[in-house]
Amino acid sequence: MNTERVDNTEYIQDRLMSIEPRRRPIIDLKYITYGFAYLQDLIDHSIISEQTGRRDLPGIIFQQFPYPCYISDEFIMAISRTFPLFMVLSWSYSCAMIVKSIVYEKEQRLKETMRVMGLGNGIHWIGWFVDSLIPMSVTLVALVLILVYGKVLINSDPFVLYLFLFCYALATIAQAFLISVFFSKANLAAACAGIIFFIFYLPYPFLVRWMAYLTPLHKTLLSLSANVALGVGASYIAFYEEQGVGMQWDNIQRSPIYNDEFNLVSVMYMLIVDFVIYLVLTWYIEAVFPGQYGIPRPWYFPFTLSYWSGKEVTKVFADNESVRENASNVNFEKDPTDLNAGVIVIASEKFLEW
Repeated sequence: MNTERVDNTEYIQDRLMSIEPRRRPIIDLKYITYGFAYLQDLIDHSIISEQTGRRDLPGIIFQQFPYPCYISDEFIMAISRTFPLFMVLSWSYSCAMIVKSIVYEKEQRLKETMRVMGLGNGIHWIGWFVDSLIPMSVTLVALVLILVYGKVLINSDPFVLYLFLFCYALATIAQAFLISVFFSKANLAAACAGIIFFIFYLPYPFLVRWMAYLTPLHKTLLSLSANVALGVGASYIAFYEEQGVGMQWDNIQRSPIYNDEFNLVSVMYMLIVDFVIYLVLTWYIEAVFPGQYGIPRPWYFPFTLSYWSGKEVTKVFADNESVRENASNVNFEKDPTDLNAGVIVIASEKFLEW
């Protein structure tokens, strides 16, 4: 018999447990479908006839073993593919609007105006984070209620689902912040943000078929994209729903796939890691490339003492005479020669003496 049609003995059970019986003709009943059982029966009859001399041997009747009643819900089996897709499509608009609002503020010079008025950069981003998180949190509550009480995810705990989706919401907001730093025109940013957001999801549909065979390292690397991490988590929820137990607090740290060390908690950890990585990249890229109206920092600014202390490190001259002598010192910025002076400040003798 073809070795590819023999059960794999590498594991003691199926990689994905199912509440249904092993009744599939090609996969589960392969020893009958491909003629192995019939060939074995003929050989057994020949051996018995040669050894005993009898020709009136009884025939053999095959019958599947009885199996208890179960619910076959094909929609649950499709959740691992459809649920992440619908989530990404529904939140593409939210991501595009967040990006558009942030870029519009930068395009109209409102951000630089508020910075001149004393608004710190950190407070600016915290404000946008709170403004984005509050409506998303309300949306998540409505979504979880629809999924659980609308009989889409019948067995899963609603609080586990909300915690998982809340982690994804954090990563989505940070992802929108990261996309916004690459644009200076609001309308263009809104158009591109939805496309970029969907592109980050595209690896998952190609890999979902191999979910039972990917190693934890592969899943960790794939989860660096928040949208792919959403798909991985949704597949775990769907697998538990297929088993009739759903995602609960007692199995949240166990994988529904046999011999798999990755689980839903690992997915949520990766979403938090994505949230931090996206924010760090936003902070760095925005400082180095602030746009048309911002003041760029050098690429090495995180390693300078002046950035973290808030004070510029300058040399202190011994007396007034040395100040006048070192007027052309490297500590003083040279006047540009290709621009017309708008304001000229002349230091008087009294000022220097003081």
